[in-house]
Amino acid sequence: MATLNHALDPTTHPDAGSEQASMITVDSEDMTRFKVPSFAALFRDMMPAYLAKWIADEELKDKAEKEKRKRDGAKTADERLSKCRCMDGANLAPRAIGVPMAVVFPQSLFDTEICVPLPLPFFTNKSLRYITDNSAILPTVKSNPLPGETKGISILDVDKLSAVLGKELSLDFSQWSKAAENMYAFQEEREVSGAQGIHALWFCNHFGFFTHQRDKVEEYGSWKALELELCHEFQSKPTSFDASYYVSKYDHAKTKYALEALMMARLNATVP
Repeated sequence: MATLNHALDPTTHPDAGSEQASMITVDSEDMTRFKVPSFAALFRDMMPAYLAKWIADEELKDKAEKEKRKRDGAKTADERLSKCRCMDGANLAPRAIGVPMAVVFPQSLFDTEICVPLPLPFFTNKSLRYITDNSAILPTVKSNPLPGETKGISILDVDKLSAVLGKELSLDFSQWSKAAENMYAFQEEREVSGAQGIHALWFCNHFGFFTHQRDKVEEYGSWKALELELCHEFQSKPTSFDASYYVSKYDHAKTKYALEALMMARLNATVP
């Protein structure tokens, strides 16, 4: 009306009407109701342009807010997963009563073995659990580059870790037996051809020789150093397994150990 009056009598009505003015007065509650599509549809034919624009702007605003909340929610979930290091339990295995849990060797052992021979005490069940449980805080050193490579890798500090897990020749026969079993399984995993590969078979024959000796328990003190010597010999200069060589070395080790024990006994007997 203001626009019409201004056009008819600009002297009396100097102010032009607002382009957004409407002959329909809409209070704040009805404006809110227009956000509801079913309510807005009732007035679609008589709805002024400014109101239609307002409804569209409100819909766009609501949509933008929903998208923002969605993005913020996803960001919060990702941050939680990252900060909390969340576990999903996908690696849980069923427990079979009476059946030992399968041994899983940490990658750090494979990385270290290719650079430095791992001591047998590292392969007792207790040691493997320690290495697995403390993998993030174990002492490490930087290795020299391997042949054909330009950079070294991070490997376990064997000397420092041996002070915790035990040094070579520190195991009793029961511990040695289990560690030997685990080390064979470890070397089998390193074998490109599996259990029937030459590398895996050597360790099978090596440990098998000692475990099949009838006097292995009572003579453990005489041959445990020999077992370590033969293992280091293979690591320094790999050769195929020779049973006759092992027999001669085993007999020599027992004889030497017995003579040393006899000499020590006689020496102690002469001391007043």
